[in-house]
Amino acid sequence: MTNIKQTGTQDWPPIPEELQSICLDSDDDQYSRFQSNYFQVGHPALIFVAKTEAHVSEVIMYVAQLQRLAKDAVPFSIKSGGHGLTKQSINQNGVILDLSQMNRVTVLDAEKGIFETQCGAVWGDVAAKIGQSGLILSSGDFGDTGVGGLATAGGIGLLVRKQGLTIDRIISATVITGDGNRHVVSEEHEPDLFWALRGGSSQIGVVTNFVFQADAVPQTAQGVSVPIMYQKISYDLKDLWQFLRHWQQWLANCDYDLSSLLMITKQEGGNPLAATATNVWIGESTDKMKTLLRASKNLEQVVEYEWQQMSYADLVKAPHLDNKGDQDAYVKNVLVDQLDAEIVLKLAKLIALDSVMGLEVRAIDGAINMRAINFNAWAHRQAKFFIAVWCDPTMSDDLNQQFKALHLENLGVYGAYSSDISQAETKRVWPSETGRRLHQIAKQYDPNQIFNQSRRI
Repeated sequence: MTNIKQTGTQDWPPIPEELQSICLDSDDDQYSRFQSNYFQVGHPALIFVAKTEAHVSEVIMYVAQLQRLAKDAVPFSIKSGGHGLTKQSINQNGVILDLSQMNRVTVLDAEKGIFETQCGAVWGDVAAKIGQSGLILSSGDFGDTGVGGLATAGGIGLLVRKQGLTIDRIISATVITGDGNRHVVSEEHEPDLFWALRGGSSQIGVVTNFVFQADAVPQTAQGVSVPIMYQKISYDLKDLWQFLRHWQQWLANCDYDLSSLLMITKQEGGNPLAATATNVWIGESTDKMKTLLRASKNLEQVVEYEWQQMSYADLVKAPHLDNKGDQDAYVKNVLVDQLDAEIVLKLAKLIALDSVMGLEVRAIDGAINMRAINFNAWAHRQAKFFIAVWCDPTMSDDLNQQFKALHLENLGVYGAYSSDISQAETKRVWPSETGRRLHQIAKQYDPNQIFNQSRRI
C-alpha cells in the first residue's frame, strides 16, 4: 500500500502511520467487501475500517487535513450497516469511514434494562444479545440494519406503538466531533450535543457508542425468551380507502402492545391492489391478543394467513449479508396525523404510476406522541401514520413531481427513509425551530462541514 494517494491531478497528503493498517484502496483484496452499501456500489479512493475510537478520531483529523488541502471537495461518508436510504454512506472518489468492526454489545444492568452497543453492530445481533437477558428494544425491521445510522436518525421499528422511536431510548452516547475530540453526552453532560445526535443523523459527528434503556419481557411457560406474536396476513383489495378505513378502525381497538405495518403492491388480474400486513404483539399470547388478531381477518378478503409465537430475536435475526449495491430503490415518505379519504385518494393516484412499485403504511401512534416536540431532534410528535412510496430509481424525477400533492398534507419527513437529499426535503426532516437549533449546534461542532455526505441544513 502506498503512502501517497492520488485522484486525477489532485495530490492527497500522506496517510498517517497509525492509520496504515486499517486503510484500503482499490488494489486491496478486502476493498470490494467494504466499498458498497445495500443500494449502490461505491468507488472511494480510500476506505478506513476503524476498530477503535482512536481510529475514528484519527480518520476525522486526516480527512479534515485532506479537505483543507484538496483542490476539489472530497466526499467523506460514514458507514455502519449501509442500509440508509439516503445512500450517502458510500461515495465516488472520496473517503469512507467503515464502522462495522466496532460491534460489541454488552448488557450493563439486566434488572434495570440498560445495555450498550457500539455503532457498527447490527440490530439483529443486538436483539439476540439483549434477548438473553429478557430485554427488547424496537429497532430496524431487517436484522442487518446498522446501529449507528438508525440510532442517530430515528428508528420506526416493528414495536413502535409500544416503545416509540429507537432514539427515544438512548440515555447516553459517545461521539467524536469534527475536531477529533471525544464527548460522552447525556441529559446532564453537554445536553445540546446529546439532543442533536438523537435525530440529527451524522452531521454532528460520529457516534461510536450508545447506552439504551430497553424493556423487560417475561419468558413464556415454554421457555421462549422475549416472546412476541407474529402475524402475517395478505389481502386482495377491492377498494384502497375502504381497506385502510377498516384497518384504522381495527387499530383503534388494539392496545399499543400491537404494532402494524402494511405493504401495498400492484397485482395482475382481478383487483389491481394487494396488501400484506405484518402485525407484532409484544408478550405472551393472551385471549385479548387472539381476539384482536382474529379480527384482522375481517378487514378484507384474505389470501394468505399465518401467525406464530416466536422470540423477537428470531424475527429480526441478522443474516450478515455482504452489501453489493444491487438493491437500488428510490423512496419518498411523509408523516401524517390522519389517514383520511383525501390522502388515500392521492395515494391511489401515486400507486397507479408506472414508476411506483408499492406503498408502505405504518401505524406509529402511541409512545412517539407522548414525548415533547423538543425532546430530541425528531420533531414530528403529532404523527400517527408513516407513509412511504417505493419507486424505480430511474424514474425518481417523476415521483418527486407527483409527490408534491402529499407534501400539503404532511407534518414532516423521516430523513433516514427518504432518498431525496434536496434542501427542500431536508427542511421537512428538521422543520422550523428544530432545524434552526440543529444548524447552530452543527456549526459549533463541525464548522468546516467535514461530514459533507450527511443530510444537513
